[in-house]
Amino acid sequence: MKVKNILMAAVAALATALPGHARVEPETATLLNMINDEGVVVMIDSSLCRAEEALLGAYITYQDNSRSMVICPGEEWDAEDHSTVRHEMAHALQHCVNIQRGTDRNTPIIDDTTRLSELVNKVVPEDQVVFIKSSYPREKWLVEFEANYVERALTSTQLIELWNKLGCREVFNV
Repeated sequence: MKVKNILMAAVAALATALPGHARVEPETATLLNMINDEGVVVMIDSSLCRAEEALLGAYITYQDNSRSMVICPGEEWDAEDHSTVRHEMAHALQHCVNIQRGTDRNTPIIDDTTRLSELVNKVVPEDQVVFIKSSYPREKWLVEFEANYVERALTSTQLIELWNKLGCREVFNV
């Protein structure tokens, strides 16, 4: 499977050195511009942010097959905002891969749950795992675990490369 091989290669490349979780990355703006140009409408500090005060971000798909990424930064962009972009980008990548595979929206890219568990347990703090289990319905746990892994383990540059390798622009018919 092409998608699985690409993702597993990316995961293997990460095994040597994982960047810190909350960090400012210069390529975050490039990532946001790219996906906005390629079919995911980026909305910074939208009305959804004001309606949901605790919201950091969201990846949303609509009935007309359009999609958006909502980012709710504080007064100034900080490391948490950059991390939120990487997290929501993980959901965009999951969406892309699930369209390609014809799998359910709540299917993680890494479909080997044992491998996904190993990666999550290495990188995602236990309190975040507990938060996911207490805040999301069970059917969303795996995609949330994976998105929390991705935001900690991948850089914005790596996410741009993965988007391109997976052919997400073509998947979203831009």
